[in-house]
Amino acid sequence: MGGGPKWGISTGSRITIILIVFLIVAASISVLATRQISRPIRKFAAAVHAAGVNPNGPPIAESGPQELREVIVAFNGMQAKIAAFVAYRTAMLAAISHDLRTPLTRIRLRGDYIADPVQRERLFADVREMQDMVDGALAFFRGDGDEEPVRSFDLSDLLQSIADDFADQGSEIGYCGPDRVVYAGRALAIKRAVTNLVENAVKYAARPAIALASDTAGITITVSDHGPGIPAEALESVFEPFFRLDKSRHKARGGVGLGLTAARAVIRSHNGDLVLRNRPEGGLDAIVTLPAGRG
Repeated sequence: MGGGPKWGISTGSRITIILIVFLIVAASISVLATRQISRPIRKFAAAVHAAGVNPNGPPIAESGPQELREVIVAFNGMQAKIAAFVAYRTAMLAAISHDLRTPLTRIRLRGDYIADPVQRERLFADVREMQDMVDGALAFFRGDGDEEPVRSFDLSDLLQSIADDFADQGSEIGYCGPDRVVYAGRALAIKRAVTNLVENAVKYAARPAIALASDTAGITITVSDHGPGIPAEALESVFEPFFRLDKSRHKARGGVGLGLTAARAVIRSHNGDLVLRNRPEGGLDAIVTLPAGRG
């Protein structure tokens, strides 16, 4: 009887069932173990993404396996060093700005003694330009360390509010896009970036408009105009700090060449990008792309 069938099942069938049960149990344990391991990794990835948007955010909580904890400790240390470096750079620029104001004021006062009114006005214009450059650089670097928290907001409503603000100033800005697109990011920073793009379109072109598109691939904001465009060889150079495509027009209309630099910095801090493209029919498109899944 010892070698005969048991429970009405042959030995081969019994072994097969045992193997199937073993595989099911092993697979279940593997799935649970994988989830337990991957959960802290996903949390770490999300925290790293948030740190990219706000480098002054709180450190990541240490959790998960020992190896992952060591990675988190290293990342928190790196983040702290970056925050300290940005703070030091901002303080240094603030000191430089403060120290430069004194000699600039003396130059302006001594300029009053220049008899030639033309030369006196040219000197004052240079002093004002230097002051604008110093203040602009300081504002730009302070913006790098913006401590604005990341929150969910209606991107469509934000863009329409920008159009309304310019309408109050006498500039009609068209808007095309969905009525509601929820996005998680630094709302004020994104508003400043898009406002810079619209200001350029208002100053140097005609019929500016804002378009918003959203799908599973991501979010696209396009600020278009019907102006002269930009030479192809300068489409990337205009993002360099203090770069001026036309120095005379910038002096006449204001600006020190940091608007596009600051706008791209804001968008890239959200893991997006900002590019410029000439329109075939004339004009320029400033295209902002932001990653999906942030709302």
